Amino acid sequence: ADAAAAPQPLDAAASADAESSAASDDGNSGSSSAAPAAAGATFVRLSKAEKKAAKKERAHASRLKQREREREAQRKKVEARRAARAAALAALTPAEREAQIAAERAERDAGYEATVAQSAAVEAALEGGLRVVLDLSYGAHMSAREHNSLQRQLSRCWGANRRAAAPVSLHLAGLAQCPAACLPPGGDHLRWKVHRLDERVEERFPPASLTFLTPDAPDVLGALDPARVYVIGGLVDRSVQKAASLARARGLGAATARLPLEAHSAIVD
Repeated sequence: ADAAAAPQPLDAAASADAESSAASDDGNSGSSSAAPAAAGATFVRLSKAEKKAAKKERAHASRLKQREREREAQRKKVEARRAARAAALAALTPAEREAQIAAERAERDAGYEATVAQSAAVEAALEGGLRVVLDLSYGAHMSAREHNSLQRQLSRCWGANRRAAAPVSLHLAGLAQCPAACLPPGGDHLRWKVHRLDERVEERFPPASLTFLTPDAPDVLGALDPARVYVIGGLVDRSVQKAASLARARGLGAATARLPLEAHSAIVD
């Protein structure tokens, strides 16, 4: 009986080894069966256009996330300012608190009045100010990247004009030849206080009244003439299309001039 009972632990160990070996074999079997499936997976090669579209989509998603982070940061700043203001007011005496609130109200009123006055100045300039035309008929001469750059520059032009001490009568000309990618997304330009022209600049204004502002012009612009129409080419030429606007002006028989940047801006090496 003792001799028969003694081998039981060995049998149990052997059984455990066998189970472990079987499990290992099953695991190896599973690995070997999965390998052919991975090896047999179909590889899809994207076309150049598909890669470009995917990259654009990733960039768009990244911009959306960045805007969301910026909005959240701005929300936290507003909340912090409100909390700081509440704490500051709570530390004042009733008379001081009333005086502080009155001062804040006066500051808001002054800001509102300044905004209304600036808006009125932009509207007045739109009808009778110095005429400046952004010529958007160069779309076919630019790449998609340059279209995006022009889109941003147009927004900056409008933003600068609506805040300027002396705003101008801004015109967007050649919209019929301007690709949609050159214009701000969402049709923002339709809300700007500008003149929007489908026709080319020379079809709206006599060529003899035009002055094309181009860095290739031989003459420097000395003074502004309210009777003339100043044309800025909407051409973002990262590849440097030399004298494109100069050639266009000469073809129309229009005057040209270059801005006196050397005299009014810092020189950067």
